[in-house]
Amino acid sequence: MYHSQRWANCWSASGHSLKKLDFYYRVRNFLQCSYHLTNVKLVRSSSEKNNSHGETLYQKHAGLKLKRTSPAYIFNEDVADKIALKIMESRKVKDNPIIEYNPGPCLLTKKLFENGAKSVIGIEAKLDFQPYLQSTKRLFRSKFSFHLWDPYVNVLFDSKKMSNLHTKEKVSFKGIKQKAWCEEPYASIFGILTPSKARYFISLMINCLGTKERIYSLGRPELFLLVPARNYKSLNMKFPNTNYLFYRKTSSVLNLFFDIELLMELKVSDVFPHFAVPRKFQVPSNSFVSVNKDSIYFIKIVPKQIRDAISDSEAYAKFLTFLNQVLQKRSSRLIPKMESWLPGSGVHLIRMGYTMMHLIGEVSPEQYLELYLELQKWPEFPESSLQAILVHATPEKEAANEESV
Repeated sequence: MYHSQRWANCWSASGHSLKKLDFYYRVRNFLQCSYHLTNVKLVRSSSEKNNSHGETLYQKHAGLKLKRTSPAYIFNEDVADKIALKIMESRKVKDNPIIEYNPGPCLLTKKLFENGAKSVIGIEAKLDFQPYLQSTKRLFRSKFSFHLWDPYVNVLFDSKKMSNLHTKEKVSFKGIKQKAWCEEPYASIFGILTPSKARYFISLMINCLGTKERIYSLGRPELFLLVPARNYKSLNMKFPNTNYLFYRKTSSVLNLFFDIELLMELKVSDVFPHFAVPRKFQVPSNSFVSVNKDSIYFIKIVPKQIRDAISDSEAYAKFLTFLNQVLQKRSSRLIPKMESWLPGSGVHLIRMGYTMMHLIGEVSPEQYLELYLELQKWPEFPESSLQAILVHATPEKEAANEESV
C-alpha cells in the first residue's frame, strides 16, 4: 500500500493529468476487489461445497439425461442426508439390512451409515458407478456389498428372465435371513421409481404378492420409495367412509394389502435426471390427497401381515381378476352388473345392504373383498359366467393383465 501511494505521489508531482491519476486508482480498486472475491470463494460453506460436488456429478453423468429409461440418482448430499435420516427414523427393525437400488455415487449409502445403518447391499444397473461402489466398499468393508444388475428390469412376461433374475437375487441376498410372512420385515429396500419404471414396479409389487416371488421371496420387505406425482396420485391413501369413485384395481389392491405412509415431499430437481413434469395433470376437486405436479413423494409401503382368506396364489389371482372385471366401468350400477354375470345375485346383494342405486365406484376395496368371499357361497355361483371367468384365472395371466397406474 505504501509503495503504491508513493508511486501515485510521484505520478502527480511529475505533472501528469488528474484524469490519468483517476484511472490509476480505478485499476487499483479493481485489483483489490478481485483479490477480496477470490479469498471469499476459498472459504465457502459446507453446503456450497456439497452443491459443487453435486454439480461435478451432474456434469460427469450428464449422459443419463439422454435416455428415457435411465435410472435416477441422488447427487446432492443435503437431500441424501434428509432421506437417510427419514429411513432410519421410520424403520420397523433397526438392525435389518438395507437394500439400496442404484446407489450410484453412494452419497445416500454413506449417509445411511452415518445415521446408524448396520449393513447396506447396493444393486447397481450402471457400470459407470463401479469406482464409487469400490471406494465405498474399501471404506466400510464387510458392512457394504454391491452387485451389478438392474433391479427394475421388466421380467413379468418372460419366465426365463424371471428365473435368471431370481438367481441373481439369491446370490446378492444370501446373507439375509428368511422370515415368515407373519413376522417383522426381513429388510428395508430403498428405490427411486422414475416415470418410466414406476408402472412396472408397482405391477410387480401387486402381481408377485400372491406367488411370493421376487422381493417377497424372503418374507415381507419394508419399501422406501420415491415416486412421481402421477403415481402418488393413483395410490390415493386410504380414508374411511369416503367415495371410492377414484379407486381403480391398482389403488384398491394397494390399499387392501399394503400399509402406505407418506414420509416426505421433495422437488423433482432433487433427483437426477430430474423427473419430467406432466403437462396434463389434474387432481379431482374432492380428492383427499393433495398432489403437486412439481414434487416427488417419499413413501413407506409395507405388505400387511395377514390376509388368510386369499393368502394362496390361486385365490389371490382370482380376486385380482374379479376386481379387474367389476371395476372396468365404475359409473355402472352394481346390482344389474352382477346380475349379468351371476343371475339371482341381486337378492343376496340386497341382503348385504346394497340397493339398485349403488354405483360400482361407490363400493370400497374392503367391501369388494367381502363381496368376493360371499358370492362363492351362493348356490347360483357354480353355474355362472363369473365362475367360468374366475376358474381360468392364474397368477401368470393376471401378471399379463397390467393396468396403468
